[in-house]
Amino acid sequence: MNTFFRHRVDSPISATLIEYSAQSNGAGSQQGFSLLEVLIAALILAFAVAGVMRLHTGNMRETAENVQLQQAYWIVSNMYERYQKNHSLSALDETALKQQAAMVGLDSANIINDGTFVGLNWKAWDTSSRVQRGGCSVDQEFSCIQVRVK
Repeated sequence: MNTFFRHRVDSPISATLIEYSAQSNGAGSQQGFSLLEVLIAALILAFAVAGVMRLHTGNMRETAENVQLQQAYWIVSNMYERYQKNHSLSALDETALKQQAAMVGLDSANIINDGTFVGLNWKAWDTSSRVQRGGCSVDQEFSCIQVRVK
């Protein structure tokens, strides 16, 4: 049994020694946490924070991909309406559509206009997130959307 003494002063004149025992509150009672417990808790917290950060990064990537896809759909829809109205796309229409694509951040955008399909292809934000809709196929770095007009 570990014992230690503490000096207690009740008044400036009297002082007494009080005996304390390490087992005075029951067998093996202690206050606080050991270093090992703190390190294990910190390790668990670090893994939890890393997991949350990984989820956040994935969500940010998917959001960027969805924004690109939505902007491309808007441009292809605009292209389709112009084609339906005029039964073709003029060079001026194609230039305007390329400018729209550049304004919304679709890098290296090209207009697909072969008389049967109209569409758009652009450099993908990430090669693992390529989109190919409407039966078009392009290089591995590019995404593409096309719509049948005839």
